[in-house]
Amino acid sequence: MANILLSVNNDNRLVSKNRSFAGVQLENIYDSFIIRFSKEFVNGNGILEYISDCKPKYVTLNKNIEQQIYYVEISSLLISEDGVYPFQVRIQDGDKIFKSRIFELKIYPSINAGGING
Repeated sequence: MANILLSVNNDNRLVSKNRSFAGVQLENIYDSFIIRFSKEFVNGNGILEYISDCKPKYVTLNKNIEQQIYYVEISSLLISEDGVYPFQVRIQDGDKIFKSRIFELKIYPSINAGGING
């Protein structure tokens, strides 16, 4: 298993990532999303937003001030359908809100996602 590393550029808010896919439908093949910033750490309450089943979903990010990262286990994101999903990192500190640009990750189909074990 390997983490998905997201680097958010503080200036233009673009997100670069070490992988273009987040896993397999209803399965997890990676440990965590780890989010870093290109310059200074953006401190606040972090949320990873994404769209699934045509609805916005929100996952609270854990924060490690010492390492200056946010992180969340991917098991928090149980996406039921394969496809390409839009994500956005959102950090709020009082009235100040930092939003990354939207980035996409792919979920691959699983041959046994329908519950057929064999």
